Amino acid sequence: MAREFELFTGKPPEAFTLAEHIMIFKALYLTDSIGTEIEVCTEKGSECVRLIHDYSDSKVCERVALYYSNIFKYTGHPFTVSSSPHMIVFEFRKT
Repeated sequence: MAREFELFTGKPPEAFTLAEHIMIFKALYLTDSIGTEIEVCTEKGSECVRLIHDYSDSKVCERVALYYSNIFKYTGHPFTVSSSPHMIVFEFRKT
């Protein structure tokens, strides 16, 4: 995953701030066409990402959350993820 990130951005994950990672993630999410909409907050201390999708099956939601969690794990910023039908939320914690 880290290698794919470097190929996509041209830099290693540690070269970016959390806000930059979120904006890169937004571009990836919109390219993937898995979801329908994305809302992001890059305000320092309140960083979060909300993924809006059309899936109501809980197993599908879990797989989508896991897929994107794996991407965020490589950024090195701690986060929590919660999901409900049609939305997955990533909230980043201060370290």
